[in-house]
Amino acid sequence: MGDSTATGIDSADAGARDDEEPAVCLLEDPTAAEAVAAAQPPAESAANEAAAVERLSEGAACLVVNPARLTASPGSFLEDVRHVAPDCPVVWVTTDVSTLGDGAFGPATTVVERPENPDGRSFLVEKVRGTPEDSDGAVHGPETYRMLVESARDGLYTLDADARVTYLNDSFAEMLGYDREELLGSHAARTMADGELERGQRLVGELVESDDRESEVIDMEMETKPGDRLTVSVNFVVLTDDDGTYDGLMGVVRDITERKQRERELERYETIVETTTEPIYVLDADERFVRVNDAMVDELGYDRGALLGSHVSTVTTEAGVRRQETLAAELAAGERERASAEIEMTTADGTRRRYDVSLGAIHEDGRFEGTVVTAHDVTDLREHQRQLSVLDRVLRHNVRNKMSVVLGHASDIVARAGPEVARRAEAIEKSATELLELSDSARAFESVFADDARRTTTVDAAATARDVVQELRLEHLAAQIQTTLPASAPARGHETFELALNELVENAVVHSDRPAPTVEVSVAAGDDAVEIRVADDGPGLDETDRQALLRGAESPLEHTQGLGLWLVRWSVETADGTVDISDNDPRGTVITVRLPTADGE
Repeated sequence: MGDSTATGIDSADAGARDDEEPAVCLLEDPTAAEAVAAAQPPAESAANEAAAVERLSEGAACLVVNPARLTASPGSFLEDVRHVAPDCPVVWVTTDVSTLGDGAFGPATTVVERPENPDGRSFLVEKVRGTPEDSDGAVHGPETYRMLVESARDGLYTLDADARVTYLNDSFAEMLGYDREELLGSHAARTMADGELERGQRLVGELVESDDRESEVIDMEMETKPGDRLTVSVNFVVLTDDDGTYDGLMGVVRDITERKQRERELERYETIVETTTEPIYVLDADERFVRVNDAMVDELGYDRGALLGSHVSTVTTEAGVRRQETLAAELAAGERERASAEIEMTTADGTRRRYDVSLGAIHEDGRFEGTVVTAHDVTDLREHQRQLSVLDRVLRHNVRNKMSVVLGHASDIVARAGPEVARRAEAIEKSATELLELSDSARAFESVFADDARRTTTVDAAATARDVVQELRLEHLAAQIQTTLPASAPARGHETFELALNELVENAVVHSDRPAPTVEVSVAAGDDAVEIRVADDGPGLDETDRQALLRGAESPLEHTQGLGLWLVRWSVETADGTVDISDNDPRGTVITVRLPTADGE
């Protein structure tokens, strides 16, 4: 908003009016009226706008207004004032400058910001009663207005016809980091960014040539004394002498750097929102659409105009509406910053699709105004998961049944056949056993892949290690499984952590090439992470198994000895943990798992 203020109201200007005429006040605060009355000319109150305009038409010296007293808008009232008193100084006294509107500003207007709860006497009293006196003791009314100008929040300055500064207030000097004396008499180019002086001169030329334009508001760049750049809004007002010859200009400056930065950020966000392929929409507090992006329109097939203003039930089911309303209520109450859910939406042609929606709250001045929602179509993914689930159950059921038959026959052959056939039957038996173990591993870790099982919990890594080691010692009597464990080590882990640790320790035992393998299991609790270390003296992991742990994937031509190592990695990463592999000295492998320390433990 560009404010314009009377600058340089000198004694010659005041002489054109009757110095004894009173100022007209439309103020709620009686002490503010008292403050104006303390100056010359004295003040009188007006009951309403019409009375104020009438007194101005009779020659009152100035007008001091609290906009809250007006029944019309400040801009409309100012138009009425200018009809009867074109040059009358108008002082807006307000607690909220933004309520004035651009129409309230122009030549010979100024703004004084008033505290919400002024202590004791009016905030204007000391300003006005401190009016300087000449040597003869006379108090001059125009100085009152000059003091009001000095108290304005916006920067104010005047230039002569040669573009040199003839006046500036403290706000303008502070805005640019100068003392007032440094800028007085300097050329306007001193504070202008490159190219802005020429731009301002062109504008002034247009205003001088115009018959109906005396002022113009533009945004431009200025440089501070330290060399920083400010984006400012400047209201240029052309000044002329009695003959109408250009005599300089007045500028009212407001720093809008932060506003411009917010506008640029908003433009970037808008670009992102409109170019993304994900539907994004904004709902008000009543769950009605106030904005939808192009992806929302294209993907669901609705007309944008039909969506805007309509209720969210236009595109989603009753269950989806209830779910979004519940989440919106939680966001409004501040219970969470973001929320997500899976809902169904119906396209314009009646097709139902499933969407994973993420909701964020919109607050304005502390009030909940609605939600912004990003939607991701998961229809095909859910169908694919359902198909995989069916296929998984069928395969695992058939594998177990068929392998049980194979094992039975292989065992019978081993018992009845000769050495050569028995040896081959033992190979069949071993492969069938490994395949059954593979199926059991997949079943044990199935919860890792379930969406509702990805939440972590607090696990005691030390107690879990004790249980795992105790069980494996009973199963593998020849193995030497040693431990270094604290009393407890709380960590954030997935519910499959015990299975994952069992997989690591047992893998170190069963794949050792020694008759009595040695495995060391240790747990160390730190401030940020709990470290679980499994070290063996075996032959070491081959490259395929190593990559299964490090990358969690295999190529189509590479197959690990089982799903176990993959599932270990997935279980750990689900809890935001890490897995590292190193060589043991002098032989073997060390696998280190790190899990986040449990909060508050």
